[in-house]
Amino acid sequence: MRTIERIVSHISWGLAVAATISIFVIIGLIMADVVTRLFGISLPGIIELVRTSFVVSVFFAFAYVIVTEREIRVDVLRYVVPTFLLRYLDVAAALITFVFFGFMAWLAWVSLHDALTFGIFMDGELLLPMWLPWATIVIGSVAAMVAAACLAVRAWTSPVHKPDPTQVSAAARQVV
Repeated sequence: MRTIERIVSHISWGLAVAATISIFVIIGLIMADVVTRLFGISLPGIIELVRTSFVVSVFFAFAYVIVTEREIRVDVLRYVVPTFLLRYLDVAAALITFVFFGFMAWLAWVSLHDALTFGIFMDGELLLPMWLPWATIVIGSVAAMVAAACLAVRAWTSPVHKPDPTQVSAAARQVV
């Protein structure tokens, strides 16, 4: 199982790098558009490129967030329920995440199929094919599903520790 987790972690990290790069692409495109508009020049297709890059930045980051357990969590229940129920709570949370992204992948797959079958394009000057954002959503959602499945297995097989209310979680330390 460790080998699978390592592979999923590397793939998630690679997708997160792609998401980060797409954010810098968005920044560069918007800056270039603003500067060129100062000179009366309008760059064609900026809106479509920013939209597509935004989809990449969002959906490619989900798997890494799940693998590193940095998703937003409400830990109030962890302090109330008995310790033996914590394992079930963690597995249930991972399975709910799995189902959510499964639903997202299924909806995106249907739209991806339609975009490929009917040759649907984005509105705009570049006429980018709609299968690009839908394929991005499918890839990101499937990666998030795999990450959630690994998280569920880890939660089921790892020892349970009752959280210490005086300790700040790793995610909170990242923010603070």
